[in-house]
Amino acid sequence: MTIKVIATDMDGTLLDARGQLDLPRLEKILDQLDQRGIRFVIATGNEIHRMRQLLEHLVNRVVLVVANGARIFENNEPIQAQTWDDAIVDKALAHFKDRACQDQFVVTAMKGGFVKEGTIFTDLESFMTPEMIEKFYQRMQFVDELTSDLFGGVLKMSMVVGEERLSSVLEEINDLFDGRVRAVSSGYGCIDILQAGIHKAWGLEELLKRW
Repeated sequence: MTIKVIATDMDGTLLDARGQLDLPRLEKILDQLDQRGIRFVIATGNEIHRMRQLLEHLVNRVVLVVANGARIFENNEPIQAQTWDDAIVDKALAHFKDRACQDQFVVTAMKGGFVKEGTIFTDLESFMTPEMIEKFYQRMQFVDELTSDLFGGVLKMSMVVGEERLSSVLEEINDLFDGRVRAVSSGYGCIDILQAGIHKAWGLEELLKRW
């Protein structure tokens, strides 16, 4: 069997326990993969901004399946994106409006990350360094109200509810949308809300078809 592609996740896989990446080691690995004609893909729930921050000068040398498959980048350029139906966006925003701050609700969109003013992210220190946390806050766009006209297309939504509420909120969301979007646990008491059928494996399949 000839290996043509290697794909990896980030958190708990390519990153260490503090959410950091050994760039010199990765660069040596990429050199060897290039010599053998093997593509290196990172499939992650993170969005492109954090990936560029983590990968620095190596971002052009990997293929990125980000936002749980909703966007794909090759040579640091977007090649594919899947955004939500507007009606589903409006339904989700209305449903979570009164608890957006409490549940640390984030809309990940084509125009960046959007958060309701007053939101405080309480658990970032468990998987980010202080420098990463500061940059995370700088990336977020804090707004008075989350409205669909801000986003330029929604890629995913996420929230932090804690381990004790995780199961009940997952069930709530999955019942609410009748399978059109789905909620999944992403660890640390966090939830990702994704388009049905759009996930990391889907993004990898799209790449394999393209290649």
